[in-house]
Order: sequence, then structure tokens, then C-alpha cells
Amino acid sequence: MKRGLIWLSIFCITFFVSLFTHLGIQEELRNVSSDDLFMKDYNYHFALIVPETDSYYWQSFQEGALSFARQNNIALEIHRPSFTNIKEQEHLLEFVVLSKVDGVITSVPSNEHFPELINLASGWGIPVVTLDSFIDKLPEFIFYVGIDAFHLGQKAGTAINSARNGKGEVAVIIDPFRSEFFYTQFLSGLTSSLKKHPSIKIQMVLRSENGTISAEEHTYNILMKHPEINTIFCINAKDTIGVTRVVIDLNRVNSTTIIGSGLNPDISRYIERGVIYGTVCTNPFYLGMRSVATLQAAKGGWANYNIDETEVTFVTQSTLQQYLRDLGGIKNG
Repeated sequence: MKRGLIWLSIFCITFFVSLFTHLGIQEELRNVSSDDLFMKDYNYHFALIVPETDSYYWQSFQEGALSFARQNNIALEIHRPSFTNIKEQEHLLEFVVLSKVDGVITSVPSNEHFPELINLASGWGIPVVTLDSFIDKLPEFIFYVGIDAFHLGQKAGTAINSARNGKGEVAVIIDPFRSEFFYTQFLSGLTSSLKKHPSIKIQMVLRSENGTISAEEHTYNILMKHPEINTIFCINAKDTIGVTRVVIDLNRVNSTTIIGSGLNPDISRYIERGVIYGTVCTNPFYLGMRSVATLQAAKGGWANYNIDETEVTFVTQSTLQQYLRDLGGIKNG
């Protein structure tokens, strides 16, 4: 009898924890495309999980994804964590996979459970598009839309050499929202590019964990404790802004070369003023469109590729305005 009560108690606790977790996730979901889910005759129902709530890049990506979805009668629900949190992203991915939507678009941070959930979706025949987080040996129904990490590393090396004229001491700040495979490929491309320039040395590679605040702390420590570092490269836009603010606050603009990633109004302004030397960037609006198009092709049975890699452009003060003109009305990031 006691054993039965114990098992009943365990069951009830497990049930209510699961229920409250589910309700908590539901409460935190902010669907920016709720009207689309009430279409009478939509062709497909896809889910997009956005890793950040306040990123210009992801806002532009969402706009591109929604634009394509609405043009093609696709219901697209967009889930955004209430704050930048990998564990919450994991819960959201689990939720949409178990809901058995027609397809999923998500980034893949450095987390052991994400590939497991993606493989689960693949086993159920649910196509998944991974963003900026290439997974080695893509299984069936899994697609990659984003940057070739090795090429990004090479582009970063070229940018550093251009900024430093073949000589510099470099710190690289990376974020936790991409897979380990992505970072391995990125660093491989970077070191490969810099082999031609032995006077440029990567002195440290640091990982930011909480966006801008962590990047600012790293930058403060670099400038105060490692005066030999004269160049900082950032792999995302948020860290780029965080680094720049500290460099300005410490009055190190003239002695520190900043090379960022992404392009938003703040980064554009800092490039125009000469505070940031340049940035490597892609077109997130286009990537959003391509991601939904890839799922549509997968469901229609005409997807004949698993990898769709986008162009990476290095933009400096001398090329910024022309780059923005070439993009026209499409947002950049």
C-alpha cells in the first residue's frame, strides 16, 4: 500500500511538473504571426524558433520568413524566448517537435540535447532547417541554411589582415549560440587564412555567455590586462556593440581595431565614425525567405540539396553606403 502511494505521488509530481513546464513555455511564447495560424486553407504549418528577442538580425530574419510564408499560403508560428536562454530554446524545440508541425526552423546552439531533438524530428519525417549552426553529417530531412563557417573564418582573417596591414595581436570573441562544429570550422578557416600573415597572431579566443554584458567584461579585461592586444574580432552583432562601447569608454578607439559581425543601425554609425573598422555580414531577410522556401521544397518533395550557404560580405567605411544601396529595401544584419 505504501509502495503504491509512493508511486502515485511520484506520478503526480512528474505530471504536474510537466504540466507547469508546458504552461510556462506557452506563457512565454510570443507568436508574432498569430493571424496566419487561423488561415482556413494554409498549405503547411511551420514553426520558427528565434534565439534572441532584441536582435535587429533576427527581426529582419523574421520579416523575410513571414514575407515568403504569406506569399505562399504558409502558416508560420514564431516562438521567441522571453530572454536569451539556451535551455528555454531547448524546451521550445521539444514543444514544436512533439506538436508535430510540418517543419521547423531553428538555430542550434552548443547543447547536447538539440541534435537529439533534431534527430527525433527527422525520424518522424519532420524537416528541420538549422540556422548558422551546421551539423556534421546531416541526417535525412535536416537542412542547413546560413554561413559556411570555414569561409566565414577565412573572411575574418582577410578582414583582420586588411585592417592591420599584416601585423597585429588579436582576440576573438565568440558566442554560445552555434554548434561546436561551427566553431571548429570557423577557427580552422581563420587560422588557415592567417597562415599567410605570420605577424598576425591570435592571442586568445573567448566565449561570451550572456550577450553584451559578457562581451563588455571580456573587452575590459583584454584592454586592462593585455595591452599587447590591438585587434578584437566579434562573431555576432550584439558582442560587436558591447566591445565598441567599452573601447569608447576607456578611450582606446585610436589604439584598438574592432572588426565586427552583422550590420545594424548602430554598427553602421560606428563604421561611419571610424570606431569600427569593418564588419562581416549577410542578408538575414533573404535567409529568412530561403529557410521557409527550403521547408516548402522539402514538404513538396523537390528539395534536391541539404545545404544552402549564403554569401558573406566584408563592409568597411569606404564600401558601406554602396552596400546599403545595393541591398535596396532589404534589411541587412
